[in-house]
Amino acid sequence: MIDFRKALSIIKDNIIFDEVERIRIQESLNRVISEDVFSTMDVVPFPHALVDGYAIMKPNSDQTDRRYNITRSVFAGDEGIKWMDTNCAIKVTTGAMIPDNCNVVLKNEDVILEEGTIIVRRYPELGDGIGRVGNIIKKNSKIAAKGDTVTPEVLEKLIMTGYSSIPVYALINMAIINTGSELLSIGDAYQNGKIYPSNGFFLAAQMTNYHLSVGELLIVKDNQMQVMDVLRRLTQSANLIITTGGVGHGDKDLILDSISALGFHVLFSGVDERGCKNVILSRFEKCLILSLSGNPFAMKRGLEALGKPVLYQLTHKGEFKND
Repeated sequence: MIDFRKALSIIKDNIIFDEVERIRIQESLNRVISEDVFSTMDVVPFPHALVDGYAIMKPNSDQTDRRYNITRSVFAGDEGIKWMDTNCAIKVTTGAMIPDNCNVVLKNEDVILEEGTIIVRRYPELGDGIGRVGNIIKKNSKIAAKGDTVTPEVLEKLIMTGYSSIPVYALINMAIINTGSELLSIGDAYQNGKIYPSNGFFLAAQMTNYHLSVGELLIVKDNQMQVMDVLRRLTQSANLIITTGGVGHGDKDLILDSISALGFHVLFSGVDERGCKNVILSRFEKCLILSLSGNPFAMKRGLEALGKPVLYQLTHKGEFKND
């Protein structure tokens, strides 16, 4: 049996899952980004109107009743012009491109419309009504850091800056094994001396907190050959197997004997922490096997104290902080 802090240190030093894949941006929500991501463009990439109205070059004087000829209309999505003449106005809608030398966008209520011209009733301050280049996101600014989860806010920025795919850490393949000859299957009629397999389904439900899905959820009787056969098969494809039950020292506690017979490397067996005295962590090649108690209280405590650090490492959520 080892100290709890030693167990956390073993988890940190021995669990590395760095497989990366590139996925479509539409599928990236809740995935973990595998490298820093920077904006490839300014958002918005052109000066634009923040209100419906008229783009003009405001004169040095705030003299009202000044008349401007309306030369054209530019709507959001139109390709605008780069330069405008003095004493001209361009009718614009919110989001429309405005000329580089425009210094104010008048609201509709600031003008009087009269036969192809506008008469200014009130001048706003310079810059009013104008969104400058990069006013939302600057080019080359960091959108997300390695290890960040793609939240709706991050997803919005990625789409705004033109990303169609991003690199993320691959999802882990996992399985859960309930061991015990006393376990019924869901839907079975109740039998004296038997219980239903709540532990495995509790564990599977908890995995949703890590945005993980369980590939297989199995019930295996207290038979060492059956336990070994299932473990041997699952380690060929799974990155993580969680077992519940069979970790004590009784005649039917077969997990430690099974993983030893299979040649798995035992990272630790028993941790000096409440509910964790029989927890076993082992590995076979790229597959980790976390073996928890069959007692519901001890299983939940083992998951909280040692399962969480394992999952943090595998899903790149950062270093687990034990309170």
